[in-house]
Amino acid sequence: MRLRTDDNGLPCGTNCTYYGYCLMTNHFHLLIREREEKVGETVKRIASSYVYYYNKKYGRDGHLFKERFKSEPVNDMAYFVTLLRYIHQNPVKAGIVSDIKDYDFSSWGELRNYGVTELHSCRTGSSSRASSEIL
Repeated sequence: MRLRTDDNGLPCGTNCTYYGYCLMTNHFHLLIREREEKVGETVKRIASSYVYYYNKKYGRDGHLFKERFKSEPVNDMAYFVTLLRYIHQNPVKAGIVSDIKDYDFSSWGELRNYGVTELHSCRTGSSSRASSEIL
């Protein structure tokens, strides 16, 4: 996945590895791996930055997200793929869109373009099969 930058052109996300995300109306999903920063610190930093941006943009204050974050370890490729699929299917299951390709607030397009199929094809032996299994 390519490195993102903030409004000042500085790299973001260098404290952990990002595999997938989906921003919903009242929560978000992240699939990340810890590096220099603990998951809780990463989530707090991301959520705080986004809430600050959103509140400033729309002239409001207060919380955007309902609950404290939840996390769980991912110990194998099958579960990794299950979570990636769950994250990207969330807007479809919520009835926001009928196809994940129509949802602009997730990493689905980036993953399709930047090689998650190659990651999974190592396990399945087939890039086209990997695409359909992941997404």
